[in-house]
Amino acid sequence: MPKHIFRLLALLVGALIVAVVLKGLLTDGSFYRFGHYRAQSVPEIAALTPVLQTSAYCKDCHAERVKQWSENAHKVVNCETCHGPALGHPKDRKMPIPEDSVKLCTLCHEAMPARPDTQPQINVAKHAKGRQCVLCHNPHEP
Repeated sequence: MPKHIFRLLALLVGALIVAVVLKGLLTDGSFYRFGHYRAQSVPEIAALTPVLQTSAYCKDCHAERVKQWSENAHKVVNCETCHGPALGHPKDRKMPIPEDSVKLCTLCHEAMPARPDTQPQINVAKHAKGRQCVLCHNPHEP
C-alpha cells in the first residue's frame, strides 16, 4: 500500500476515534433516555417560573382595556405580545407602553404576499407617512 494512502487511512481512523471519545465525553448521560433529547431538561424546564401570563392576568386591574380588546379583532393577540412579559407586574415593574407603534404594528400588518387576505395589511410608506399608528388607531379597539 502506498505511504500516502496509509497516512490518509490512519488520519481517518484517528479522527473517528477522537469523534467517538468526544461524543462519549460531551453527551449528557440522560440524552436519549426518552427519545432524541436530554431527559434531564424536562424537570429543569418544569421548575422554571413562567414569565408570560395570560390575558386573564390583566383583567382584574385593566377591566376596561380588556373589555375593549376582547370584543375586537385583536382578541387573538395576547397582551404581552405588545406590552412584554408580565412577570413581576405590578409589584416589581410597570408594563411598557410601546413607543414605536409603527415597528410593532407592521410585524403583523405590513403588506406581504404570503399573508392571508383576511388580515388587514398596509403599505407603511403610503399609509403612515412617518406617523405613529396609535395617533389614528386604538390598538385595543382597532
